[in-house]
Amino acid sequence: MLNAARVFRIDGQNAFPFGQSTLKRHNLVESDLERWVVANPDVLGTGVQIVATQYDKWALPSGDREKSRLDVLALDPSGQLIVVELKRGSDSKIHLQALTYAAMVASFTMDTLAEAHADWCNQQKLDDTPTITSAEALNRLRSVVAGEGEWTPDLLTRPKIVLIAESFHPQVYTTVKWLTELAPTALDIEIHTATLFAIDDSEPEVSQQLCLTFHCEFPAEGIETRILTAGIPQEAVDQVTMEIVERRRNKKSVHIIQQYGLIEPGELLTLDLGTSVNSAVRADVERWISEDKNRGRAEWVGGTTKVLRWCAEPGGTSWSLTGLGKHIIEQATQSKPHVLSGPGVWLRGGRTLYDIASNFQETDEDS
Repeated sequence: MLNAARVFRIDGQNAFPFGQSTLKRHNLVESDLERWVVANPDVLGTGVQIVATQYDKWALPSGDREKSRLDVLALDPSGQLIVVELKRGSDSKIHLQALTYAAMVASFTMDTLAEAHADWCNQQKLDDTPTITSAEALNRLRSVVAGEGEWTPDLLTRPKIVLIAESFHPQVYTTVKWLTELAPTALDIEIHTATLFAIDDSEPEVSQQLCLTFHCEFPAEGIETRILTAGIPQEAVDQVTMEIVERRRNKKSVHIIQQYGLIEPGELLTLDLGTSVNSAVRADVERWISEDKNRGRAEWVGGTTKVLRWCAEPGGTSWSLTGLGKHIIEQATQSKPHVLSGPGVWLRGGRTLYDIASNFQETDEDS
């Protein structure tokens, strides 16, 4: 394999090389691969929550059931669902299966999602209590996406597809690349390779000498970067896709600022809507803020997602960047924007939080 990773086990001053192996050689099957992904959902993205595995409750209009099993269904902090198809070895039709599941998942309602998660949690016995209700399951999922505005059913209609296998046929790469070029703002598909390594491949039963890596082969960047670089005007991108993109950017910016302490608790931020809304809305908001400057100011308090305290409500509740921005617009205009980039409208020292996080990341990567 070209550009194959080299993996070593370090023992003091010695480095012992792992040789590339296969799941089949060590009597490992797809259910093992599924178990590892479920135990480590961050391989699908930071903060991802598993919703269900082996989901098969597909209802036809006739009332009959379609028993196809979706390997893994997960939820991204952006509010987007993730359809995961797993294969040991390679399968030339893996993408076709995943596309079918994604199409069926796109019809999910919040109730369907809550029921699926409750059933899975109860089957897994994740809690000390014997069962959880669908309402409790939905609250658990809402907590994953809490903090960046309302999680609406529209976001469920655009699931992301993640294909995971040990290797992929050229026709899979070709088809996925063509699909994403055909609909760059609507289809979000990733190809991940799972590679097994072994210290001594002559003894496949020695499982403690195994090492597994996950690597995203395609695309090089997420859909939010493809939209930025594809030369597609924002007005040509549908609202659901833009909301998912903005939620991802918001989460990433807040994470970087929090992780590296780029803003200290107590620092004041100011609101500048710029071009994120039309000129009429911007004028109404600026006029409303001019009556009380604190309406356009917020204190950075840190935390997880609700990182701001509005200066117009001293001692009030904490807000997310996007949530407070939308709230101010709603108070000023009696209308609420569908999409708003929180890090893009809050400024510290004349710089947006998005710029602060992005510039730091670029500097950190170059050093």
